[in-house]
Amino acid sequence: IAVCMGNATVNRFSAKSGSEGSAGVVFQKDETYNGEVSDAALSNNIAWYPFSEFTCTSGDSGYTLENIVFPVTQNYVPASFAEGAFPMVAVTKDVAEKEYSFKNVCGAIMIQLKGSGLIRSVSITGNSYEILAGPAAVSAAYDADPSVEMLEDEFTTVTLDCGESGVVLDADVP
Repeated sequence: IAVCMGNATVNRFSAKSGSEGSAGVVFQKDETYNGEVSDAALSNNIAWYPFSEFTCTSGDSGYTLENIVFPVTQNYVPASFAEGAFPMVAVTKDVAEKEYSFKNVCGAIMIQLKGSGLIRSVSITGNSYEILAGPAAVSAAYDADPSVEMLEDEFTTVTLDCGESGVVLDADVP
């Protein structure tokens, strides 16, 4: 995850081993990572998953995270979700707070396919060609739902890449 702790400098944290599959995870700071240093003071700590070198600005109703990119292509993982598939943001009550309560930034689409074919990819485009991927600004505040503003209109399709060998469908089990 990327965390701004009381200032707009992004720090990188990774989950400690052994916390997989748990509802609560302990993170440790990557001391080898050197983000762009900022002395801009923040009233809260802000965290973003998956890690991204975002910039954070303060406003009247919270914060704006810029340079966030929603991927055009996502990778298929059997019986699970790929790392980073569910972007989340957290804003603590104040800078002293060290527990982060993440909120999902967007939803998920579940497609169940049955048959006898082989799927190498699935692409989704909105009925009105809504922007689904690319650069975005995420607005977040303590105890409020986040919102997303997509910044470029060229990415109207998202593709799930099932790999070169694809996924063989089953006629009975989706």
